[in-house]
Amino acid sequence: MERLFTTVECMGSVSRVLTVGTESIQYISRVNKRARHIRISLYPNGRIAVTRPVGVSITRAEHFLIEKYDWVREKMKKRSQIAHVLIPYVSSTEYPRVKEKAHFFVVARLNYFNHFYGFKYSHVAIKRHKTLWGSCSAKSNINFNYKILFLPQEIADYIVVHELCHVKEHNHSPRFWALVARTIPDWKERRKQLRLYRL
Repeated sequence: MERLFTTVECMGSVSRVLTVGTESIQYISRVNKRARHIRISLYPNGRIAVTRPVGVSITRAEHFLIEKYDWVREKMKKRSQIAHVLIPYVSSTEYPRVKEKAHFFVVARLNYFNHFYGFKYSHVAIKRHKTLWGSCSAKSNINFNYKILFLPQEIADYIVVHELCHVKEHNHSPRFWALVARTIPDWKERRKQLRLYRL
């Protein structure tokens, strides 16, 4: 097989194209000083990124990608077969109104589910995260993505309960999932459905 690389600078990273036979894969090559190993990341939007530690040559990273080529191709093929649901775009003008509605919604659902748990959490905030549906800090501050407002009720409830249970268990241990199952017994199915929605 003929393997050919071309490059172009792109926003501080290097956009490269790997040609294997008649197929071409475009990906982003980047360096991360915290990385210990070469890593290939596949994102929901179809983007591929190859991250390498400082001191590792781009040639070595390219050879690693070639070695993993069949794996990458198979993963991309499977992802292309999954139907994803796009969340409506919200402009900066509309965002304050949507954020307020999302805050009202999640506070109401937190209050409802916390009748079953009785956990003490601190602040509740709505964020414009690009990769997270929700998070819970060590100080029990709970954050939610404003896009939760556009999800079906049962999936949004799963996210709310998920973050609420992190107030008690800051991990994904069996104890954590047992807490989630108290009010969302079908959490596995709801988590699976959530993956169909792109942030």
